[in-house]
Amino acid sequence: ARFDEGNDDEVFIPPLALPKPFAARHYFLFGKPYDTSDLDPKDQAACREIYKSIQDEVNHDINALLEARKYDPYALDGIKRTSYQKLFGKSPPTFPLKSLSPSK
Repeated sequence: ARFDEGNDDEVFIPPLALPKPFAARHYFLFGKPYDTSDLDPKDQAACREIYKSIQDEVNHDINALLEARKYDPYALDGIKRTSYQKLFGKSPPTFPLKSLSPSK
């Protein structure tokens, strides 16, 4: 739709975006560090190998967090989580860390 020309057949209705009042919890997992100081950027095979290794670890960690989130009673229920925080003055507990499967 053009706004510099009069056209009575077109009606512009702007989109309405509202933030979620209670967002879901966010989880972060930091994997092992990779030393690339000895990696030759011209060695495509070595670059592919380390890329694949990092990609596998990231995928594993994301899947582990998704699985562990199933054991977090406050993961998706923002009202319940906020009520707990207001009532007890601290963040509600999350899933047990032992439920995370270790990285390869």
